[in-house]
Amino acid sequence: MSDETTELQDLVKDLPAVDVDPSSAARIAERARRDVGQRPPRARLVLPILVGLLVAITIVWALYKAFEALG
Repeated sequence: MSDETTELQDLVKDLPAVDVDPSSAARIAERARRDVGQRPPRARLVLPILVGLLVAITIVWALYKAFEALG
């Protein structure tokens, strides 16, 4: 065994055992299998677009005010 493997085994032996009942573990595994490979919902794209628009409008407004103050 390599030195890293020995060190990892020493760390793992101090960790507590997983405390999940079998029905919960099966439910978690089923949901994970169902969600793997799926695209995120389109609604998650709306908020970043709105934030981007707000930032762009704010930058344009700030540039307009800066040119207005210079001219």
